[in-house]
Amino acid sequence: MPIDQVLLNNYCQNNSSQNNAYLAEIERNIALLSADPSLSSDFAQGRILSLISKLLKPSYILEIGTFLGYATICLSEGLCEGGIIHSLEKNEDYKEQITHHISLAKASKKVKIFYGSALDTLAHLDLNLYD
Repeated sequence: MPIDQVLLNNYCQNNSSQNNAYLAEIERNIALLSADPSLSSDFAQGRILSLISKLLKPSYILEIGTFLGYATICLSEGLCEGGIIHSLEKNEDYKEQITHHISLAKASKKVKIFYGSALDTLAHLDLNLYD
């Protein structure tokens, strides 16, 4: 039987640390700017991504699709000291908002965004680095 998304979100909100102000701002921006909010992770998904990242403490994470940076920030919360997330985003129209959100989260040293075709970018990255 599939888990009801509303029940899962309610459970996560009741049993997780509260959303940071910068994640709440991204949620507002997604609601205002996007015709398809499903392009972004939601609160429950973000907390799960953060938990997995904190458990694994990766050195390098490769993310394909940044959108406005919600999952990127959540994943960056668990990086080991000096770790980095490389995030690939096709749409440069989001650059200003992504930069703003990453800066608000004080994650600028942990996140490197590559704009353009993911296939072109992947061809230039050492894929053996990523956890």
